[in-house]
Amino acid sequence: MNQRWKIAPALALWALLEACGASVSAQGDGGGSNDGGSGAACALPTGGSCPVGTSCPAGDGCNTCSCIAGQPPRLACTLLACVDAGPPGCRSGAECANGQECVFETSSCGGTGRCEGLTPCAMPMTYCSCTGVSYDACRPNQPTRFEGRCEAPAQACNARTTCPADRECVYPVGACGVDGRCSPISDCAEIAQFCGCDGSTFRGCQSRPTRPAMSEGACPGVADAGAGACAGAGLNAQGACVFAGGSSAPVACCSGYNCDTRTALCESLPPTCEGGSVPTVVGACWGPCVPRALCR
Repeated sequence: MNQRWKIAPALALWALLEACGASVSAQGDGGGSNDGGSGAACALPTGGSCPVGTSCPAGDGCNTCSCIAGQPPRLACTLLACVDAGPPGCRSGAECANGQECVFETSSCGGTGRCEGLTPCAMPMTYCSCTGVSYDACRPNQPTRFEGRCEAPAQACNARTTCPADRECVYPVGACGVDGRCSPISDCAEIAQFCGCDGSTFRGCQSRPTRPAMSEGACPGVADAGAGACAGAGLNAQGACVFAGGSSAPVACCSGYNCDTRTALCESLPPTCEGGSVPTVVGACWGPCVPRALCR
C-alpha cells in the first residue's frame, strides 16, 4: 500500500468492531483453547475474513487483527486511529503512478511535490522554475519560484546592438556616463521627450529613455543665436553635437548629421519632427530632429 500513516490513540476502530458484532479484545489476549472447528475464521470489520490462529491486516491501513480460537472464534485488533499523511513526495511525474502527475507549490524550491490525478485544461499558465527558466503548464509540474515568466538577468549595455534581439538598452534618467540595462522591449502608447546627455532632445517611452539622458523634457534652446554660441562645436564619433571640450552643444551648432533612417536598428518609434525638421540617427537609434540643411 503506497501510503504513509501517522499513528494516534483513538477508539474509532473499537466502536467499528463492536458495531459489526465482533468480539473485541486488546491484541495479545489469549482467548479460549478451542479452535472453533476446521476452517473457522473471524470476520474483519472492513470486510473479508481472517482464519483462526492467524493475524491479518484490518484493511484500514494501520491496524492488525488476530483471529483467536474459541466458541465462537474471537477477533483481537490493535486499537489505533489511522491518520492519512498524504502520498509520498515526488520530484517528477516519473515517480508517480500512471494517470498522475507531480504537482508543486508555486514557491517550492528545495521541496517536493505531490502525486495527483491529471487535470485537463485548455489554458496553460506560465511559471518561473527554480532553475530560472520559464515554462508553461496547467499546474506547476516542476519546482517553481513563482507564477509568471522569469526575468532574464540584467545585462549592462551602451547601445541597442549590445542587447539580445528581444531586448533594448534602457538608461536611468539623469545618469550621464552610466551604462544602461538590457530590458524587455516596451510597446508603449505614450511618448515623452528627454534631454540627451549630448544636449539633443529625443523621444522615447515615458521613463524609459533608450539613450543616456540628462533629464526628462526637451533640452533648452540656443541661448545666443550668434556665432559665438557655437564656437568650437562639432559632431563627435557618436554623431552627437559637442563642444571641443566634450560638453554637449545645441543641435543647431552642428551640421553633417546622419539622417539616413535605414541605419536605425532600435525598435523604438522615430520622433515626430515639426517645422520641416527630420529625425537623425545617433549610434544605432534615433537622435534629435534637425533642419534638413544640417544633414550630411
